[in-house]
Amino acid sequence: MAEFTGSLASYSARWSFFTYLGAIAIGTGLLALPAARAPAQPPLTLVDAAFTATSACCVTGLTVRSTVEDFSPFGQGVILVLIQLGGLGIMTITTLLLFQIGGEATVRQRAVIAETLGIKSAQGLRQLALMVFVVVLSAELIGFLLLTAATWGSREPLEVIWRAAFHSVSAFCNAGFSLGDDSLKAYSTDIPVNLIICGLVIVGGLGFPVLFDISSRLWNRQSLWDRLHMHSKLMVLGTAALLAFGAVSFWVFESDGVLAGQPLSKRILFGLFHTTTCRTAGFHTVDYGSLSSAT
Repeated sequence: MAEFTGSLASYSARWSFFTYLGAIAIGTGLLALPAARAPAQPPLTLVDAAFTATSACCVTGLTVRSTVEDFSPFGQGVILVLIQLGGLGIMTITTLLLFQIGGEATVRQRAVIAETLGIKSAQGLRQLALMVFVVVLSAELIGFLLLTAATWGSREPLEVIWRAAFHSVSAFCNAGFSLGDDSLKAYSTDIPVNLIICGLVIVGGLGFPVLFDISSRLWNRQSLWDRLHMHSKLMVLGTAALLAFGAVSFWVFESDGVLAGQPLSKRILFGLFHTTTCRTAGFHTVDYGSLSSAT
């Protein structure tokens, strides 16, 4: 056992695997509880609970049960926590807790954590973990406030607030879980909601190292683009290029399909939204079965 636990401390891949496995196991148990299913819905099988917990924790977004119809608010809350754990990174959370409770990591442990977070140096790990928390939670809070304002009055106030919080976290973490009956089809023509979701997905998809690099330059009031690391520049340029290519492709391939006869604003919105979300997030505002084979 000592040799096994020692190997976990030495290799980040093993440590990450077992921490995620533990979170999935706990999530599976919670989702299997009667309190996690909506009234009048059939019990959730252990396989369905495990699948949902795994999909949420790994921010995959695949579902075998309807998030809005089959799960109670408690069950939806469990899914939301798993998404946040997976998106924020269990390693980041455990790192911050380690420092906050007064513990100190060894040099090897710092190196393991740095490797898991995708940074080159293990120095300043406390500041990095705090920065990740601040950036992530700030982005999600801004998204939540914007979504709340954009959808206010469409439902009961508490439901609007809950859906805004859920979709903000799900979008930033690129998870794709939705409380809509069919993803976000109800907002297919809602420009503010589409743009907010796109913004959250793009920012979240850049990754911690890039966000940390950008935020640190802004915080220190340094010249942003010139001082960014090469990795950050490549990520930003690559993301912009893929978005442009994908949006134009959607417009071209669907000009005689689902976009036929649609106004220019909806064509632009459709192309931007789906080229953003189909890469990692999984949200959609149109039935993918109705798209052309080329798309």
